[in-house]
Amino acid sequence: MIRKFGFIFFILFYLSIQSLAQHPQHPTLFKENIKKAEELFLQLKKWQEDKDWGNFFSFKNKYLKEIVELLSPIDEPILLKLQAHCLLLKLKYLLDLKDVKQEEELFLKELEGVKTVNPELIFFLKKVLSEIPPENRQFKRKVTSLYIEFLQKSESAQVLREELESFYNQKDTETFSKLAKSYLNLIREKKEFKEEVKNFIERSICDGFKEWCQPYFSEELFKEFSDLEGISSDWLYLRAYNLEKASEYEKAVSIYKDFLDKFPESPLLDEVLWRLGFIYLYKLSDFSQAEEYFLRLKDRGFKVDKYLDIIEDRVNLEKLSYNEEMFLRALKEKNLFLKGRLQIDSYPARAFLGQRVSLKSLSFSPDTGCLQPQGLFLWSGDLGEVKIATNTPSFQTSFKKEGFKIINLVEVVSGNTFFGFDSCFLNIYRLEVIKKKVKEKSIELEVKVFPPLPESLLEVFWKVEKEGKVILEKEGKTFSGEISSDYLLRVYLSFLGKVIYSEDIPLIF
Repeated sequence: MIRKFGFIFFILFYLSIQSLAQHPQHPTLFKENIKKAEELFLQLKKWQEDKDWGNFFSFKNKYLKEIVELLSPIDEPILLKLQAHCLLLKLKYLLDLKDVKQEEELFLKELEGVKTVNPELIFFLKKVLSEIPPENRQFKRKVTSLYIEFLQKSESAQVLREELESFYNQKDTETFSKLAKSYLNLIREKKEFKEEVKNFIERSICDGFKEWCQPYFSEELFKEFSDLEGISSDWLYLRAYNLEKASEYEKAVSIYKDFLDKFPESPLLDEVLWRLGFIYLYKLSDFSQAEEYFLRLKDRGFKVDKYLDIIEDRVNLEKLSYNEEMFLRALKEKNLFLKGRLQIDSYPARAFLGQRVSLKSLSFSPDTGCLQPQGLFLWSGDLGEVKIATNTPSFQTSFKKEGFKIINLVEVVSGNTFFGFDSCFLNIYRLEVIKKKVKEKSIELEVKVFPPLPESLLEVFWKVEKEGKVILEKEGKTFSGEISSDYLLRVYLSFLGKVIYSEDIPLIF
């Protein structure tokens, strides 16, 4: 019996030895090896940074051999293998070794084999991306692509939310929208879901005050979550505006009309009528519909005769100024759309009196979407305070009167060969501070914006300063209190959580 157990013990001992021979490293031991290898690497790196070339070249080969031996790979866990490959990569980058491409391929192969995504892996890859040299762009793109895939598979809402902020701050709209979808699916049953949907709509929607936006992603959210509480008439208006900025004009028209049917007494009625008239005239070339909405505006006291004249001239092809004639000819000759596409980029598309508005022309090839050589630019419409030369691809302007402004652009290349045309619709606002009560040092003020902005999305706050220090802050459309003339009172407007305008209020009693 003893011999029998002794034989079994010997067999088990032999098998364990064989197993160790096949897997010489244990995870705990391997962690220590990684730590030792990293210490050697950091020493080499320090010598290089200090330009201590004597030590660097004396120990370079020795440390390289030791690090490679310390980092002999094991099968599990995968994160340790990735850490080892990452350290070897950094070493080969440092020493400019020829087999660095091979090490990159090994790292990617290990990364592609990852089956379980956890926060530790996410944080590790984020660190790796920050350490890849700028010249290794192709490798960095591949690692970034896998990193985004892992984020989409992540089951940690907190990790995903933090990375969303990072990509939003980098203005990486494509990645932001991808990860936002994954994040919303992850928290669909949680209490913060509705607020996060509204938050992402606010961040990605084109509202006219942003340098960048993601209109198609916003529309996806609108379609999927339009029945959520808090999606008000203002949101319906913004959805239509967002579609307009995405060049989805027929869809925008449909929602603007829906807005008119549901909210005929809205303060935004005039703007919606303007936008419908503009789209029908300049984008859809439906002149009878354009005339209908401009006539409705005329009945409400707006001066729209010049737009009614444009409709008549477009139909009758009467002679206009050179710029307008070129513009109307472009509208008529629709077959010339095939030659290219012109787009006006405006920022902001909504501005206040005196604010600078930047406009520039973007010309695209119809086949590739690539930017084309510039030609002769012909601007017309309400260009504000500037007088621009004919051949000006971009300019800045400002306006002295509030209201709706239409700017047209035609581009001609190679003599008189038409390339493309576009029109831009700007909203110019006026801030009015109404003094309701002024007595000695006691004042009461109220802020109004013309034309109206969606009130549920507009916030007003006030700051009182003295000698550069803020001594009082208040929220709301009205301000009341005691204040002397040596103080500075400033009102701020915030739209969808972003400050869009501020103005100093003169304190004259």
